[in-house]
Amino acid sequence: MKKQRYMIGLAAAFFLAFFLPIFYDPNAIHLETIHQSPSWIHFFGTDHLGRDLFVRCFAGLKVSCFIGLLAMGIDLVIALPYGALAALYEKKFGFFLTQIADILYTIPTVLMILLCISVFGPGLFPIVIAFFLSSWVTTARVFKRHVLLLKKQPFVLVARQMGGSSLHLFFWHLLNNSWRQIASMLCASVPKAIFMEAFLSFLGLGVSPPYSSLGALIAEGVASMEFFPWLAIFPSILLSFVLFCCYQISTDLQESLA
Repeated sequence: MKKQRYMIGLAAAFFLAFFLPIFYDPNAIHLETIHQSPSWIHFFGTDHLGRDLFVRCFAGLKVSCFIGLLAMGIDLVIALPYGALAALYEKKFGFFLTQIADILYTIPTVLMILLCISVFGPGLFPIVIAFFLSSWVTTARVFKRHVLLLKKQPFVLVARQMGGSSLHLFFWHLLNNSWRQIASMLCASVPKAIFMEAFLSFLGLGVSPPYSSLGALIAEGVASMEFFPWLAIFPSILLSFVLFCCYQISTDLQESLA
């Protein structure tokens, strides 16, 4: 029941993030409403240009959603097949795949992102490139260990003795018996990616204006926290809410496996 509440709350936040900026321009400037406190007209108040903070927060969450879904997609397309290949062909080339993953695992994602930023400059593109290079490694390593355990199960051994190919084993046996683990790993990758993007945007290394993200909004709000506290409080609450829901869903899935 708790997991359902978290999923409903997360779905509502993502719904507003994708559709609210379509009907309301988050960058619309209204000089007559500069620094208005939260009200029924402006739920989160307005900033130094009169822009509605409620709309800007969910527009920023849209960027975070993109990064989170990108990390999930990378894990689904790269990490799972990579981990499965390293386990199924352990005696052939699985050792080399494992060594490559171990080398990439020693390089922190933050360092990879900073290296990409130094090459391509600040923005969303270097963050995407860095995620393609390193974000999938942890999921691949975890899924490899899970596949190694499944390989020893009787139904897998029987399927292999009957001539089942590795592709058949992967789709009809490994995935069918791993969907909970996969869902848990994918849900865990989303908040990590969202927090990383918010952290970089807070430092000024994320998305560039006029686009906004929750990290950039928090950084702007902290600069005027003493006089206009709502500018930092509401983006922080929204970011915390999304991360909390993601982590709770992942934790509930892991507890259901125990």
